[in-house]
Amino acid sequence: MAKQIKKIIQCQKGFSLMEISVVLIVMGVLIGGTIKGYALVENAQLKTVIKNINQYRMAVNIFKDQYGSLPGDYSDASTTIRSDLIDGNGNGQIEGDGIGRKDSEAVNFWQHLAAANLITSVGSLPKNNDADFGKGIPKEKIGGGITVVQDPDGPASMSGLWFVLGRKKGGLGTGSVLSPKQAQALLNQVQDVDPLSGDVRVGPGIDTAYDDCLKDGKLNKEIEYPACIVYFKV
Repeated sequence: MAKQIKKIIQCQKGFSLMEISVVLIVMGVLIGGTIKGYALVENAQLKTVIKNINQYRMAVNIFKDQYGSLPGDYSDASTTIRSDLIDGNGNGQIEGDGIGRKDSEAVNFWQHLAAANLITSVGSLPKNNDADFGKGIPKEKIGGGITVVQDPDGPASMSGLWFVLGRKKGGLGTGSVLSPKQAQALLNQVQDVDPLSGDVRVGPGIDTAYDDCLKDGKLNKEIEYPACIVYFKV
């Protein structure tokens, strides 16, 4: 009996130090691989944002050359492009909120470009609801999507027409979408280190405190949650 008990106890011994070490090493490799994989995916998503912005800029320039007007603001779109398009007022500016009402020039900006075959489909406008990301307005894999804004109230003096990468917040697309670290990674890809100047700028989302995104004129990298939006000059 004593021998049987001793055998059971021996069988129930815990893992050896070597076995525990091997398990910890394997776990470390798996966790490290997961983190690296996530970073690679995130980096690819940021590159896609930049690629899309460059395509939209080119599309706007071609549209202006062909029709002599900004998309969305074009007053003869329903006549010369497609009959179901909503015409703009032709005053040379893009008016209205970037998300929401289907009669907003900022929403129809994308419809004019798509109907002119200058960009790929941004999704159909809902028949009975307002536009949204993926439903008439470009959606981005990093989160949120792209809207267009005239003379935005950004972190510095900003005149003219700008694309904005942000999340939906009410009738606007300026909810926080990137953490300061992500915003810095995007700036690095366009070789722009100053978030407050140049053709690519960063500012706080309308749902975030200013200092959560920018502090002393620089991105606040202590904040790890989404606090920023990004502006791209058209």
